[in-house]
Amino acid sequence: MLSSSQFVLALVSGFTLSTLAIVLLLRYANNFALDHPNQRSLHDFPVPRTGGWAIVLAVATSLLILGQEISLFVWGAFLVLLVVSAIDDLRGLSSLVRLVAQFVSAGLVIVHFFSDWPLLWQLVLSVVIVWSVNLFNFMDGLDGFAGSMAVVGFTTLAIVAQMRGDATLTLVSAVLVASCIGFLRFNWPGARLFLGDAGSTFLGLTAVVISLDGVRREVFSPLLPLLVFLPFWLDASLTLTKRILSGQRWWEAHREHFYQRVALKHGKRFALYLELGIMLALAGTGLTLARLELV
Repeated sequence: MLSSSQFVLALVSGFTLSTLAIVLLLRYANNFALDHPNQRSLHDFPVPRTGGWAIVLAVATSLLILGQEISLFVWGAFLVLLVVSAIDDLRGLSSLVRLVAQFVSAGLVIVHFFSDWPLLWQLVLSVVIVWSVNLFNFMDGLDGFAGSMAVVGFTTLAIVAQMRGDATLTLVSAVLVASCIGFLRFNWPGARLFLGDAGSTFLGLTAVVISLDGVRREVFSPLLPLLVFLPFWLDASLTLTKRILSGQRWWEAHREHFYQRVALKHGKRFALYLELGIMLALAGTGLTLARLELV
């Protein structure tokens, strides 16, 4: 179980470093890596997509400060993804290059956690990991949305991990929550910066790594992360399936996700608060099931 002093240090470190990095980015790189409005977006003017860089920096630095040991394979998985995603934020890369990098990252995760699995199951798991990596990217199209999902999701996993005495998962999840809260202060509707590919893919990979590690070590069942991240994977999966079955160019940008349709019809704040309410309801359900030892 994580001590109260470690918990407070994790929160303070993540929040402070994330906020400081964002303040510096906004001051010295406010016209850097701009996200211009397009057929997928819901914003009306260019916004820097560098917020994810601050989150990555805050999480990595905090874990080093807190002395958290992480496998070189896991560090490598995140580094490969970060480099390719950051380049994509700056100048744009083809879908194929990004996909190859994501499968490399997935392979490194599997080598560390599931090297003893049969090859067929490793291949299946690599597809699951890549899909999870892209979830936050697909769903990061509304101010405050992806950051809120990260805060609610990782808070739920942190609480359950602490309940069950797993200090590692609690610590990592707490750092993630604090770093994302620091980001959300600048990403709420009327956002001054976005996650960008570096941030969205980082959160996607982190969500699946923490979920898989928690399941592997029997801290919680697969149902818990599936439940708390349901607003993302269900919307993304159903929308993608619908576009494929209707013969659309499913890989292209669009505004057909549930959250996008709600935002276009009722406004961005309404859509965000509706989704946030769903997130909190699912998180509460997950915590209740965890207390009953059902997940």
